[in-house]
Amino acid sequence: MIDGIKIYCEDLSPQTWERMPYLSFITIINEQTGEILNKKRYAQYQALYLEIKPSTIIKNKDNCYLHGSIAKYHNNGLDNAYDYDYQAFQNTLTDLENKLKINPEKAQLKNFEFGINITLPFPVKTALNHLKTYKSNSFSTMYTGRQNIGYIADYQQYTLKIYNKSIQAKINQPNLLRIEIQVKKMQYVKALNIHTLADLKKPEIWKYLANHLLNLWAECLYINEKDFNYKTMSDRTQKKFLRFIDPRYWDSLKEKKQRLRARQAYKKICNHYQNKEEKQIITTFIKEKLEKLKPKTVHQLTNPIPLKTVQNDKPNQKIKCPPFNPLDKELISTQNKNINKDRFLLENIKQKKPEKQTQKHIKKCLVCHQSLKNKNTHAKYCSKQCNNQYHTRKRKKMRQKIKITQIKNLNRIIQQIPKNNLWLTITYTNKKLTYTETLHQSEILSPAQWINKIKQIEIKGIRKNSPIITLTSLRAKKLIKQLTLINQKHTKNTLNN
Repeated sequence: MIDGIKIYCEDLSPQTWERMPYLSFITIINEQTGEILNKKRYAQYQALYLEIKPSTIIKNKDNCYLHGSIAKYHNNGLDNAYDYDYQAFQNTLTDLENKLKINPEKAQLKNFEFGINITLPFPVKTALNHLKTYKSNSFSTMYTGRQNIGYIADYQQYTLKIYNKSIQAKINQPNLLRIEIQVKKMQYVKALNIHTLADLKKPEIWKYLANHLLNLWAECLYINEKDFNYKTMSDRTQKKFLRFIDPRYWDSLKEKKQRLRARQAYKKICNHYQNKEEKQIITTFIKEKLEKLKPKTVHQLTNPIPLKTVQNDKPNQKIKCPPFNPLDKELISTQNKNINKDRFLLENIKQKKPEKQTQKHIKKCLVCHQSLKNKNTHAKYCSKQCNNQYHTRKRKKMRQKIKITQIKNLNRIIQQIPKNNLWLTITYTNKKLTYTETLHQSEILSPAQWINKIKQIEIKGIRKNSPIITLTSLRAKKLIKQLTLINQKHTKNTLNN
């Protein structure tokens, strides 16, 4: 089950590895000058890669790192396309300690992988084609060379891989599917207190990782169109179903509520029209394989966690804490000092608030106040007539608000016309065509026939960086009339003088 690892061997000296006859370290040098270009040294030993590189913290010190597949190492470096169980894992750690002097208690884990291989009763390509999304996000394609072998769901702290193991390992074993989780950041498993290679030897860890793998598989959307009675669906249900089998539809759902409603709608279709569930067949194979790989006896925790009481209908009843909290959810640490540090953190059970005894609220129409008992849950009106009536009133209120603000702006502008230096963008209609002109306030001398054609005015220059003021209808016409009168008086005074 445990496969790839990357560890930092804290107590190991580089000279220990360099003295081993079956390890030969290489580095990068300049052929002409013989200068060592890279101080890192590498060695390979049965699918494991050993690395000695300078410390970035302490000067003149080299650190030892190891990464690779321990399942391949146990198989003499061939492949990991077999059942790597708990007993084999323990034997591998013993072998690493004897041959490479790696102390599991001192080997700090940087990342690791765990997964299983299952043999399907149908082609793996068929199963991969029916995978649609993981957590309502579409998968990325996984390649080996140029060949598509499966799918990946890549996240910041972990990666879920589902692929054809037969093609990837280049073996003659048909219908071999691998489901694998790569822990990229140890923060992802912080709740399980996994820090060293020895922590992975605990049987409880294998049990918890097995449950987590099942949880991640359960969150994959797997749809086989042949499992459904498509012909018996209504037209509306058929359209919904065709959307659900398209991964791009799930990518378009950005909000959590949208994805939740879509999943609920898909479950309803499954309940009514699904004959058999192919995903359940694969789930059964996964459970059987996990049961085979995990330790036969899981040791109980030395200090069992006390039961927590929850306020509910039966106040004296005790409720057990859940056995496993998914790793991608927040875990709350316990503060009990007497609890052993090796135990796993469990999710706190929140106390339920007592329900208030209130009468059921019956929804009513916003206009006529009739009951909406037989309507949709989101309905607000009893009929289309009430809908139109409500929005007519709403539009009228909006127009009244705009009118009041425009009247205030108009009165203020008329009072300050002599002080202002206004530029007006005037929109008017003539012979069913709309025209726009920009004029200074001193240029406006308009006859009454032209004023009646004005529709809108946008005013600039009241103050520096002030917003544009818009006047429509009678307010626009009134302003033009006022400016025309002022300009006419001004022209008469200038002619008389």
